[in-house]
Amino acid sequence: MDFLKYKFGNRTVQFAAAKGTIPAPLIVMNAYSAEETDSFRQLEQVVQRPFSCLVVSDLNWDTDMCPFNAPQINKWSGPFKAGADAYLEELTGEIIPSVLKKKNTEPSEIIISGYSLAGLFAIYSLYKTDLFSRVVSCSGSLWMPKAKEFFLQHELLRTPDAVYLSIGETESATKNQFLSKGQINTEAVIECLKGRGIHTKYEINPGNHTFEVCKRLVKGLAWILEQ
Repeated sequence: MDFLKYKFGNRTVQFAAAKGTIPAPLIVMNAYSAEETDSFRQLEQVVQRPFSCLVVSDLNWDTDMCPFNAPQINKWSGPFKAGADAYLEELTGEIIPSVLKKKNTEPSEIIISGYSLAGLFAIYSLYKTDLFSRVVSCSGSLWMPKAKEFFLQHELLRTPDAVYLSIGETESATKNQFLSKGQINTEAVIECLKGRGIHTKYEINPGNHTFEVCKRLVKGLAWILEQ
């Protein structure tokens, strides 16, 4: 899989086109680092279906991926500022259309995916745009205050064909008042989506939040492409 690299302001965008001439799904991933392109190289080895992928990195992670303001939760993360709406407009209105036009590519559908805060952002996008047909959220930060309530109380702008969510089995085993809510909030959102008749899959993976990141993404992406 050969990635072409572009710059959109301070953003780094990497794009790899599907093989062949038949329109294929485009998977969009907002990534903490450009190295998450390795997930797609691994995915290419385990699925037969052609796909294109677009990876955006060099994000203002604690703002661009955050639908809501939230305080600092530990010495490594936060405070979080609600910048998801502004970034989503940039992603859907500028970045994706520009890359597709540059490559003269028309995907059969567009799937959004992400890990951690980007997983939260992926689910949130369904409530704000009708561009994405499916969602992969791996270890999504659904612990964030207001997240569960928003997803349960608001209507989707588009009903997705399928949604995949996962979490690490020890992610919520903490005394941190925020992070401890990750699994229970994720499961509440899963039940809400199921109740709306959406085809969903939920997996609990071994390990903590940072364990086998690429492997978790590949599992989720492989499942979504098979639906």
